[in-house]
Amino acid sequence: MELRHFRYFAAVAQYLNYSEASRRLHVAQPAISQTILDLEEEIGAKLFLRSNRNVQLTAAGTVLLEEAQDILVRADEAKRAAQRAARGEVGILRIGFIAPATAPILPPLVQAYRSQYPNVELRLQHMNPDAQFAAFDEGKLDLGFLRPLLPEQRPYFEEEMVYRDYLVAVLPPKHPLAKERKIQLPKLATESFVLFHRVGASGLFDEVVGVCRQAGFTPKCGMKPI
Repeated sequence: MELRHFRYFAAVAQYLNYSEASRRLHVAQPAISQTILDLEEEIGAKLFLRSNRNVQLTAAGTVLLEEAQDILVRADEAKRAAQRAARGEVGILRIGFIAPATAPILPPLVQAYRSQYPNVELRLQHMNPDAQFAAFDEGKLDLGFLRPLLPEQRPYFEEEMVYRDYLVAVLPPKHPLAKERKIQLPKLATESFVLFHRVGASGLFDEVVGVCRQAGFTPKCGMKPI
């Protein structure tokens, strides 16, 4: 049996008229008649009593109508549920984020998303970039907040810029350069750096080292990278 059989049968049972069912369904009457005959043959019982004047449900047809209506309702509900899931309106959204980098933008984004999609369960987890990519590979993550992708990564992901961040130098208050509004990077060549470890945040580490090398020096780490 197919849903089509139940839809055609339910329409004839509702209107007790093959012509009206044909008009409502926008299906040729012979097709509806043949579908009912096929359904009766598969069930092994007559579903309608037909005469020149009217159409009536048999006992078997009356029982089948109740079941068919439930099936059609559930099928429509399943279709709508799948469509809502495809639109991201229901289900679970697993999000990876880097806490320090996303602090300015993630809370309002989450609040706005919850307001628009209250039936979606959000599962947020603080993860460094490498852990996020591993979770994507394992199918454990749906969305990640990361630095821009590398060229070799872009064929495998969709990316969208949501905000821009800046690299800054953090200095002790009494450091000679602390009062300068803008520090020329070469002035930091003799300073000791504390960096994120490359393992887990290779993109950020490489970017910091890269801009320092462009300024003519390689940063020296006076403390173990974090």
